[in-house]
Amino acid sequence: MNFKPQIALAAAAVTMLAAPASAQKYVSYTENALPYTVSLPADWYGLQMKGPAGVNLTSAQKAPFLPLIRLTYIPKTAAVNTLPKAVAAFEKELSNNGSINLKRLGAKEATYGNIAGKEMEYSLTGGGNELRMRLWMGLGAKNVYAFQLLDKPATYAANRDKTFTPILNSVKFK
Repeated sequence: MNFKPQIALAAAAVTMLAAPASAQKYVSYTENALPYTVSLPADWYGLQMKGPAGVNLTSAQKAPFLPLIRLTYIPKTAAVNTLPKAVAAFEKELSNNGSINLKRLGAKEATYGNIAGKEMEYSLTGGGNELRMRLWMGLGAKNVYAFQLLDKPATYAANRDKTFTPILNSVKFK
């Protein structure tokens, strides 16, 4: 399982600043290649990013790109065929990055779009900066899903509750 592009993003984002949260209006988003449909904030911007397939968006039109939401997926493999293995692989790769200190703040079971998964919250520190991450990982019949919000501590709770939670609640897997 290769989450390295997400690790590089998290490492780069440790040095970024966040934009404040605002009231959101949502629009339905569907794409034939995606294994899910979702409602996204109408005033956020899509980003083209290397790494796992999926949807990437931010509230800022120009850098710094925070808060950042990624709704990614990779094919399930024999090596990563259980949720505990998927979570462990993600955390191991992120922790092995020398510039990031990862601390899990909490975890709980969570189901979105009829796929059971695990939701974790993290503190990421490095370079004198700190970020918060909310990550939901789910294991479908064919894919491992990693849906995450990355933001500064000052705006994290508002974006988690007012933006990211409605997105998660809107996901429907095909």
